Amino acid sequence: MGDGCFALGAFNGGTVTRIGYDANQSQIYLLFADEAWKSLEAGKLYPVRILFDGGNPYEGEMRGQQLGNMVVLAHRNLSTDFVKDFMQRNSMQVYYRGQPLFSISLRGTYAAIAEVINCQREFGFGKANPAGNASDQTRKPDPFR
Repeated sequence: MGDGCFALGAFNGGTVTRIGYDANQSQIYLLFADEAWKSLEAGKLYPVRILFDGGNPYEGEMRGQQLGNMVVLAHRNLSTDFVKDFMQRNSMQVYYRGQPLFSISLRGTYAAIAEVINCQREFGFGKANPAGNASDQTRKPDPFR
């Protein structure tokens, strides 16, 4: 998507999460997919709420997007705060119309996003840094600051 790098995780229950950089649009995107979600429609908006470790919610809409032979939930232009939470938190719970859609562990996401950044640098896919303006995003942040 957008000729950029991405990280993908597949989880028990069939849910797939993908976060990446769309170099063509200079945006960070998030996709959720599950083969059981047959009724998703390309172009339709779906209200979702995302919680990291049960904290403050991110609420908004994700769009049904055709990807290959299936329709996935997609959000483009993620905020830096969202990406930081994705990297640094332990779990993510996703709700659709107030009902739980899925819950996943975020173990390893810090390293995964660091590799997305390294991939962008290696292949020259744009200049965006999805984790913010820190000079070296491959180092773990100091939790005591």
